[in-house]
Amino acid sequence: MHLVQAGKRRVEAAREELTTVPLGGTAVGTGLGAPRSFATRAVATLAEITGCTLAATDAPLALQAAHAAPLALSSALREVAVSLLKIAEDVRLLGSGPRCGLGELKLPANEPGSSAMPGKVNPTQAESLVMIGQQVIAADHACTLACGTGYLQLNTARPLLALNLLDSLQLLTEGILSFGERCLADLDVHAHQLEHQLGRSLMLVTALVPEIGYDRAAAIAHRAHAEGTTLREAALADGALSAERFDELVRPERLARGEGP
Repeated sequence: MHLVQAGKRRVEAAREELTTVPLGGTAVGTGLGAPRSFATRAVATLAEITGCTLAATDAPLALQAAHAAPLALSSALREVAVSLLKIAEDVRLLGSGPRCGLGELKLPANEPGSSAMPGKVNPTQAESLVMIGQQVIAADHACTLACGTGYLQLNTARPLLALNLLDSLQLLTEGILSFGERCLADLDVHAHQLEHQLGRSLMLVTALVPEIGYDRAAAIAHRAHAEGTTLREAALADGALSAERFDELVRPERLARGEGP
């Protein structure tokens, strides 16, 4: 949730920069050949048509030559794409299975399944979002090159910038909506698998360190791993602490919130 909200804030901040429009600068930003009132009137008309709050700029030369605002938006979209790619990859990994993967998430079966592996649910929505993220990242690189290609006051690569920005906006919009509707809305967990994995986790030994010290806690973790037992079983066999005290210290729900044992 934090990644999505942070990305949204960056896009909104970049969008604000786009409300200053360099219309009226004519070919190279000097305004030569246009009536003095053209910029103000043109921007006002554009604002009325679009319903957006727009303003004319007193520096059309800089905005036309450098395209800093569109590049900021492209960068913000790239950051959103990277976050979504990370989320989609996590969903795909946690939903891998049904038996030889992590199998912690239950993905919605949007298609009949795998023709080669019956019972397998293909993570198509996650894979689609991953590809969208990769494409948007590549598009940002194209936007960066386009913004740096202009000579002096004229940038003839503006169509490349516009094309990639519009494509990225459309891809992200459709990808997010599809991922939310066809994956997240029906996403569920395999409670039994989660309990099994959690019960066999050795990393929870960290919660024992303040109570019994690092060396003894490490020895218990090594013992559990070597003997194929749970951490709880190894701790009780070691005699380091009672079952009641172990259960008081090792509470994953609190550890996940950073509350400590």
